[in-house]
Amino acid sequence: MASGGDDALRVVEVKHGKDRHEIAVDDGSITTARDLMDRLLDITGVLQKNQKLLAKGKVLEADVPLASQMKPKGGRATVMLMASAGGGGGNAPKMTAGEAALAASRAAKAAKLADARKDGLEAMVTNEDRTRARKAREAFAATETARTAAWSKTGVVGLREAGLDEVPREVWDLGACPLILHSCTSVAALTQNYRLTNALRTHLAGSTARVVDLHRNRIATLPAPKLATLTGITKLRLSGNVVTALDEFWNSLASLPALTTLCLEDNEIATLPTVEPGHFAKLETLSLDRNALATLPDSFGLHMSALERLGLSGNRLATLPASLASCARLDMIDARRNTIESIPGAYAGMPRLRSLLLDGNRVGKGGIPVGLLTECFNLCELSLHDNAVSMEELRELHGWTAYDTRRKARAGKVLDSRVMLGDRAFDEGGDVERFRRH
Repeated sequence: MASGGDDALRVVEVKHGKDRHEIAVDDGSITTARDLMDRLLDITGVLQKNQKLLAKGKVLEADVPLASQMKPKGGRATVMLMASAGGGGGNAPKMTAGEAALAASRAAKAAKLADARKDGLEAMVTNEDRTRARKAREAFAATETARTAAWSKTGVVGLREAGLDEVPREVWDLGACPLILHSCTSVAALTQNYRLTNALRTHLAGSTARVVDLHRNRIATLPAPKLATLTGITKLRLSGNVVTALDEFWNSLASLPALTTLCLEDNEIATLPTVEPGHFAKLETLSLDRNALATLPDSFGLHMSALERLGLSGNRLATLPASLASCARLDMIDARRNTIESIPGAYAGMPRLRSLLLDGNRVGKGGIPVGLLTECFNLCELSLHDNAVSMEELRELHGWTAYDTRRKARAGKVLDSRVMLGDRAFDEGGDVERFRRH
């Protein structure tokens, strides 16, 4: 970098659309255009491979000192950032400007409604939302007896979009014996009574509720002691609520002996407690998509021996825990739209992993462990669109030919079954490099 005099480069002003970013370069941390690209990734979120930097109409060379490619005035120089939207190869979906504006509008509306529910700002909630919630509450109250009877008979508790701040008492009653035992010394003694029917024995042995659907309410927490009584529950859907912390009821959730599906997506969960040995013994599907997770416990997944599908998309994760490799039955990991830079090397030995979805992260060629494509011999869907690695680099990886054979076989099965799974079934999984740096 040039030094001395008023023309020594000290600040680079980067123009990116309507945005302006002033970046100091006189501390020695940024000397080349590649260094500047790395800094712009943190500021704008645009991957280096999708950046093109221009100064005075000339494209900056990545590994040449900045000062030698600019003529600063008063220690300042201006650079224009041209950025592709990602993609450019395979079957990666691309949004038009109109689609992007519509998606942004919908996201803003969803965020506005979520804030309104959390903060109690009823004035910001639409009339349609209020009407739907009111009708749900009225319908629940009007048919409370019938609904409770149906829940008890079927084991399915449906309370979607019911405008609830807490779970009704009737739900917890499904996990407790309604009898007053009077002089009986124990449930075991009572069940030995010849007058006790088989149905009652079943009720005393475990919870009546099998499925509890609480999707899209305003529930922030569940009472741990009451939750622990639902010993027969196999599926709990608590998605689209206002859960921020799981500490109060995580252990009760983890201890449920029959739980196979846990849906916690679309909340504001920032941290996860550790899982103790013996917990989540039968959990097969765990969805934590679209929360606020920045990290996961190092031991995450270590004791989830039955886990098959894991959703982590739309969080703030910079890394994935290597301990997930201990999940011998794990079939699919969806960690799209995070800031992950590398895949743990331990994942190369996962025996049943078929789908690893990492679109919208920061994985480069060096972040893909040696052996992933050869030793992870069931892997047939590795999706890395909108990452630092290009499609050209993916094809150069050791084991690509074997992996591509499995990928094509998967696509062939889709065709043979005449069931369309969308473009993903035929997608190579990466983007063709658009801006080549020489």
